[in-house]
Amino acid sequence: LRWVQASMAGAGEVAKKAGLLETDVVVTTASGVYSGPLAEFVVMAMLQHAKDLDKLRRDKAEKAWRQTHASTLEGATLCIVGMGNIGRAIADRVRPFGTRVVGVKRTVREDDPARRHADDLYGTDRLHDALSEADYVAITLPGTPETYHLVDAEAIGAMKPGAYFMNVGRGSVMDEGALVEALRSGRLSGAALDVFEVEPLPQESPLWELENVIISPHATDVVPALINSRHGQPAWADERTPDGPSLREFAPVPGRGTPRQCPRQAIALLAFQHASFGGLSACCLTGSLSAFQQVSFLPLGSCPVTFCEMAGQELCLALRSDEPH
Repeated sequence: LRWVQASMAGAGEVAKKAGLLETDVVVTTASGVYSGPLAEFVVMAMLQHAKDLDKLRRDKAEKAWRQTHASTLEGATLCIVGMGNIGRAIADRVRPFGTRVVGVKRTVREDDPARRHADDLYGTDRLHDALSEADYVAITLPGTPETYHLVDAEAIGAMKPGAYFMNVGRGSVMDEGALVEALRSGRLSGAALDVFEVEPLPQESPLWELENVIISPHATDVVPALINSRHGQPAWADERTPDGPSLREFAPVPGRGTPRQCPRQAIALLAFQHASFGGLSACCLTGSLSAFQQVSFLPLGSCPVTFCEMAGQELCLALRSDEPH
């Protein structure tokens, strides 16, 4: 096995579970492919909070005509922790509302491209300063040893009282216990969560009982029309292959399908078939089986294909190079 193409944006956990971190196997991701839906989830959460959608639903159910005040995103401040593809997509969608964006990223340069998407930019060493300015906080960070519980009780304490919290990165970035306590006490006014420390979220989690929490089962980016998109190159089209050339240099291949005919993940298979690797022994795909249902028409030659499906916290890996799958 020389190369694993993941269908998710953050493949670090998958690579770790499969024991690939200490190997020479190349792991590439679908970073950027799902930024739009994740950004929309954040905007949805901000709007429903600003307009108190829960109250409107309750009043309608009770047939109660209660006129009260509302809020607005104009003039509010959003702190985005993680200014990668997802963070920039969020910023680009909220700024037209008149929302001020404060970005946080690991390192900040004078000519940092992220400056085009934020009104102010901080390094992670000034995370608490950035959080203290925010009415809304959105986390987009991957799960790594460096980001583990980056949002802890101290970080929450640095936020404005009544701030609204959103996480579309990885659940391990937040200390879930500290978050629950802040939501119960009113320190935070609410939360919209697409990711959790343990997935599926256990039945006994107090998050299920909190009325000011939106729970999405790590599925806000499951958009079939996007997965099988007919538009654009995959975000990893410029990744280097094990022997040097980028995917863009040999995909698509005339007569073998094009990005207009194939789901994004299928282009990886085109690359496997035609890259000058000196012969590829096997390829491995990770993600949801439905994402690969349209690749069967591709000529795979003698390249065995292994499919790895995430089931909760378990990675089922079955690779036998002498037996095609």
